[in-house]
Amino acid sequence: MVHRSTLLDGVVDLFEAYWRRAVPLSTVLADRAGHDAGPGDGAAAEAVARSAGEDTDPDDRGLLAMLVSGLKDEAVARQLGWSLRTMRRRVQRLHQRLDATNRFQAGVQAARRGWI
Repeated sequence: MVHRSTLLDGVVDLFEAYWRRAVPLSTVLADRAGHDAGPGDGAAAEAVARSAGEDTDPDDRGLLAMLVSGLKDEAVARQLGWSLRTMRRRVQRLHQRLDATNRFQAGVQAARRGWI
């Protein structure tokens, strides 16, 4: 017989709360692309990042967002319209720039730098 668990009930409630606030990744990427292209805060942040020697293009930001969301290589390449080889080369280049040996480390470093 399975007994009710207060902890499980709390986790389910937390998940449901976050699920209600969630937005599709495509919406987030479109919003970020709009900010980077416009004269608002996104452009100012991009200028600050470039002056610090940490310029990232919108493709890199999109790639990072998809990687940290857990998409597989094939899905990322398909969504970006790249070949799988190109996508993997870009990931490798990002790993080098971020001094990361895996995707988790790359995600942490990118978040610390404000890239995602």
